Amino acid sequence: MPSQTLILEIGIAISLVAFVGLIANKLKFSVIPFFILIGMVLGQHAPQIGHIDLTFTESKPFIDFMGRLGVLFLLFYLGLEFSVGRLIKSGKSIVTGGTVYVLLNFVSGLLIGWMMDLPFKEMMVLCGIMTSFIHRYRCEGVDRLKAYRKSRDRSNHGDDYV
Repeated sequence: MPSQTLILEIGIAISLVAFVGLIANKLKFSVIPFFILIGMVLGQHAPQIGHIDLTFTESKPFIDFMGRLGVLFLLFYLGLEFSVGRLIKSGKSIVTGGTVYVLLNFVSGLLIGWMMDLPFKEMMVLCGIMTSFIHRYRCEGVDRLKAYRKSRDRSNHGDDYV
């Protein structure tokens, strides 16, 4: 039978993940960087607040397993979003643009990490976070540009859309 501490730790962990997910949705960001940040804050070096111990010592094996399962589901989700057929149809432009995009984000993350004198692993996390945030702003900008062009085209043709 699981101990009360184990159940409390798992409950706190799930509550924190839900809370961080709500914050990410309110800010209209991807939840993935927030999950990474909460994972970095909690664990071995987490603070202990009163009776609440955020190091999760008793539930560590369970949380490690769930973290690995979460990464597996994330990779599965990303695999569903990716289509090799679409990549082949779009040809060189997607490969070239994607390569430049990834390299720019990676180099900028390395540069910022180097300027902050971060260890290598933390620099890699920073690269991932930067790519995620920059991707959101780029997509938002593209959506706004498409909406602007659509409204401009409607006004040029004299169509009345309500």
